[in-house]
Amino acid sequence: VIQYKDGEGKPKLLKMDKNSREATISNLVPFRKYKFNLYVLLGRKPFGPVSLEVVPAPSSPTNDKIQTIAVPTSTPEAPLKNLQVTEISPNQLRVTWSAPPGFFHKFYVYYRDPKSGAPPQKISIPGTERSVDLMDLQPGTEYEVELHGERPGGTYSAPFSTKIIIDSSGTGKIPATFKDISATVTSNSAHLSWTVSSGEFDSFLIQYKDAEGKLQELLTEGDSHEITIPNLAASHRYTIDLYGISNQERLGPASITFVTGPQEDVSVHKSVLRDLVVSEVTSNSARLTWRVPSGRFDSFFLQYRDSEGSDQTLRMDGDSREIIIPNLVPSQRYRFNLYGVLGTQTLGPLFADAVTAAVQEPKKEKPDETIVIKPSLGEFSVLDVTSDTIHLYWTVPTGSYDSFLIQYKDADGQPQALPVEGDSREVTVNNLVPSRRYKFNLYGVSGRKRSSPISTFVTTARLTDSEEQFPVQPSLGEFSVLDVRSDS
Repeated sequence: VIQYKDGEGKPKLLKMDKNSREATISNLVPFRKYKFNLYVLLGRKPFGPVSLEVVPAPSSPTNDKIQTIAVPTSTPEAPLKNLQVTEISPNQLRVTWSAPPGFFHKFYVYYRDPKSGAPPQKISIPGTERSVDLMDLQPGTEYEVELHGERPGGTYSAPFSTKIIIDSSGTGKIPATFKDISATVTSNSAHLSWTVSSGEFDSFLIQYKDAEGKLQELLTEGDSHEITIPNLAASHRYTIDLYGISNQERLGPASITFVTGPQEDVSVHKSVLRDLVVSEVTSNSARLTWRVPSGRFDSFFLQYRDSEGSDQTLRMDGDSREIIIPNLVPSQRYRFNLYGVLGTQTLGPLFADAVTAAVQEPKKEKPDETIVIKPSLGEFSVLDVTSDTIHLYWTVPTGSYDSFLIQYKDADGQPQALPVEGDSREVTVNNLVPSRRYKFNLYGVSGRKRSSPISTFVTTARLTDSEEQFPVQPSLGEFSVLDVRSDS
C-alpha cells in the first residue's frame, strides 16, 4: 500500500498485489514536493513505512529525471538497506548502500538498459565497500540497477533494485549526497556519524521519537558529520531519521534503528576497543598496535585490500595487542580496519592509514629501513554527556604528541583552554551549563608547534527535576585496575 497526498492535500491510497515491486503514480503537479509512504501488509498487520520524497519535474521528452526505489524482496530487517542511485554526470551514476560490517564477502551490481535487449553488465565489489560508480552510460536512457550481497559461505541475499533515467541536460553538477550512517549506543545515549559522498550541505536535521512517543528534532551545522543524542531510555528501540538540508531543500532521510543497552551495572566493565596506531612502517610491512582499556575480547580480525585490490583478513587471539603485516608493496597507501569479537558481537571498526616506504636503489642492503611517522589526530568524539559535564575522547592514528589542548567558549562567551598530557586520550570538561550547545577544538602539541584543530559539537543535557530540588553530594564510585605489568 502506498499513501500520499495529492496536489489539493487530500489523502490518496494505492494498493498493489504482493508480487509488485514498482508502481507508477500519475497526475502529479510539477515542482510540488510529495512524500510517499510504503507499507507491507502481512495478514492485517502493517509493516513500515519506508518513505521517499520526490519533486516532479515538468513534462519534457528529453529532460525528465525519475527515480523509483522498490521495496526489498526480503523482510524489513534485511541486512542490505538504503540503496540509492545518484547522477554525478550525464554519463555516470553512483550507487550507494548500507550493510553490517563483515556480513557480506562481496557485492554484485547488475545494470542494463531494458529497452536494448542486451544482457546486464556485472560489477564485483569487495565486502568492505559501500559504493560504486557506473561509467560510460548514455544520457537520457533509463537504467535498471540491481544489488546482491554474497555471504562468506556462498549464499546470496535477496536483491535490492531501482530504476533511474539519466538527465540529458548535460549540466554535470555533482548533487549533495550523504550515506553510511552509523551509531555507537550506550544505555542512555547514541553517538551518530555519517559521511558526505559529494557536494555540501547547509545543515543536517535529526528526527526521532522519544520513549513517550513525542517527536524530537536536533539541528547541526553542515560541516559537522556527527552528533550525540543524550537522555535516551535504557533498553528502548529507536529509529533515527537523518536529513540533509541544501539550498532550502531537504534530502533524505537516511535511517538507522537500534536498541539502547540495559541499565548499566557499574561493577562490570564494558569491552572497549581504542587507539589503532601504525607504529612502524617499512617498504614491505607495517606494525599496528591497539588498546583495550576495559573488558575483554575473544578475538580480533584485521581487514585491508592488497595492491591488487583483493580483500585480506588476518585473525588474532583476544590477548593480542599488536600485529605485523608482511608482504606489502612499496610506496602504496593502505587502510587497515580492526574489529573486536566478543561472543556473537563484532565491535568496530577502528581504522588507520599508512603509506609504505619507497625502495631506495642506492641502499639495496637496507630495503626495510624504518621511517619516522608524523603524528596526526584521528577521531574526536563524545563518550558521555550530563547537564554540566561532557566526557571527550580522541585517537592518534600515527605518531605521538607531547601534550594536547582543548579550547571552547563558556556560557558567557569567554574562551577557555584545557591542557591535557600527551599520553591521555580522554578528558571530562566540568562546570558547563544545561541545555547549551558547545563546540570543542582539539589541538596536538609537539614542542612549540601546534597541529590544525579537529572539532566536535555537543549539547549538554537539560536539568532534571531531581537535580533542581536536591543538590548532589560528592561521592567516590568505582576504583579498579585496568592493566597490570611487572613494574607498573
